[in-house]
Amino acid sequence: MTIQYPTYWYQAILSDAILEYADGEWGVEWKKFLDKSFWLSVRVIRATDLADWAKVKGKYATERGIDIFTFQEKKLKIGDILMETSGGSPEKRVGRVIFIDEECLNNSEKPLLYSNFFRLIRTQQQTVNSKYLYYFFKFAYEFRLLDDYQKLSNNLRNMSFVKFVNEATVPLPPLSEQNAIVEKLDLIFTDLEAARKKLAKIPKYLAKFRQAVLQRAVSGELTEEWREKNKIKLSEKINLAQISDALSFQDGFSSGKWNEKGKGYMHIRPFNIKDDKFNFDTVKSVDIDNNNLPFIKEGDIIFNNTNSLELVGKSALWNFKDKSATLSNHMTIIRVKDSTIIKNNYFIILLQSLFQSGYFKSVAKTYVNQANVSNDILLAINVIIPSITEQTEIVRQVELLFAIADKVQANYETAMDNFNKLEKSILQQAFSGELVAAAPQTESLESLLEKIREEKEKLEKEKKEWHKKQAKFKKRNFMKASEHAKIKAKIKEEALAYATPELTQENINEIREKVSDGIQKFDYDDFEVLFRQLAQNKIKIEEEEPFFQAVNIKGKLHYKINKPNETTLS
Repeated sequence: MTIQYPTYWYQAILSDAILEYADGEWGVEWKKFLDKSFWLSVRVIRATDLADWAKVKGKYATERGIDIFTFQEKKLKIGDILMETSGGSPEKRVGRVIFIDEECLNNSEKPLLYSNFFRLIRTQQQTVNSKYLYYFFKFAYEFRLLDDYQKLSNNLRNMSFVKFVNEATVPLPPLSEQNAIVEKLDLIFTDLEAARKKLAKIPKYLAKFRQAVLQRAVSGELTEEWREKNKIKLSEKINLAQISDALSFQDGFSSGKWNEKGKGYMHIRPFNIKDDKFNFDTVKSVDIDNNNLPFIKEGDIIFNNTNSLELVGKSALWNFKDKSATLSNHMTIIRVKDSTIIKNNYFIILLQSLFQSGYFKSVAKTYVNQANVSNDILLAINVIIPSITEQTEIVRQVELLFAIADKVQANYETAMDNFNKLEKSILQQAFSGELVAAAPQTESLESLLEKIREEKEKLEKEKKEWHKKQAKFKKRNFMKASEHAKIKAKIKEEALAYATPELTQENINEIREKVSDGIQKFDYDDFEVLFRQLAQNKIKIEEEEPFFQAVNIKGKLHYKINKPNETTLS
């Protein structure tokens, strides 16, 4: 797609316009660490956190362990941009962006970092407003300007980020105009987001409404007036086993011969039921020639017998004449054989009400990461089975109320789609030069880029110096925890051998000589690190004092040995 930017805006290669970029870090599982002296517990931003970013801004991102050196090197700053570069699907593009602001950095009780599915982009704010660049990336994503830098591998979409940085161009209006664009977009999008949040409450209200309708339907409340008018009493609850002759149950089968090309028969699995309806966005097929397969017929109820505890028991009514399908062993076909006793469209209301109320969650048998509702559990349910006439009336009223809810849902989805179109239109105005007044360019492009180059060189020197200083420290402090423990135990042993509990600096030096003897590559600094840990860490969890405590005796620094339950000197 060809985009026409204002002619007076400069065009710069992205790598020339930014200060630096960096890979993310996933870290390791936090709970594996015993010695946390050189590790941090952080929250790592993943692509899954993007869905509700405006609401929580990484507050509940995954907790991981990151070594202090990596964290210092990659820690986020206000104004940073994170771009999703990996993890998309054939249908889902990567390239979405996050802007790191003060609220984001203060929103979690732990420091934030970003996974290796993201790249950090940082600008020199005096030349390129990072929020402006963030909005440009949003614009580029919406208008598919990033598509040429994406590739598909093993059904995952990834961005060729280095190619993107070195080839893609970014429009650069004068800094004052960048600032004006950001100010205007911030104002507009803040109002839009506030309206979107209010609108986003509708699905929750609709879910509660549908749940209430189902509950009233199966309890008899929905048809109370109808019964009074027809002089019919409310039916008593019965056990489903009492009408078992009117029902049949058939479980599906497990198949490892799936294909996604639609060859053979659809194989319905748990995730094909969503919100009490069938969803065929992701469906697999089985190419098996077997007349004994459990085929689904129109009017069958498909019940999810095995799933997580939260999802087990969901169900949907199969109302398709033109679809040939079978199902997995985690699904059960419930077929009504005698519709003079129970109607399938009333039975599905009954099952869905039980699911929504959490009943199946309460009766399911749990295994490792799975829960199961067997046919026996289903038949043990006590429910109201009214007359066929009343079942028909219940279905009629439920369908009428659900039709109203469906209409509200459709209006909601249209409104949300309009929000997205409006955002896209506003971004187009911004980068066509139509949103704010033009500002004159006061510097040449070469002058602006030279400032960025100078800042880059300065930053590279600082990085090299920092890495040089950290190299020895990192090597020294990443000794195995078991080696640390042995050496610290030796320090304690030598310290306790002195007759006095207050050790002088000379005594500490003597201990260092004794402890260091025979340990290769263990120098003064190595000893100092471990000694300071003993002077900082508690002896035991229940103790408040470290093993060594610095005290002033006659104007000289001594180290008092603290023992459990011994009073500390002031």
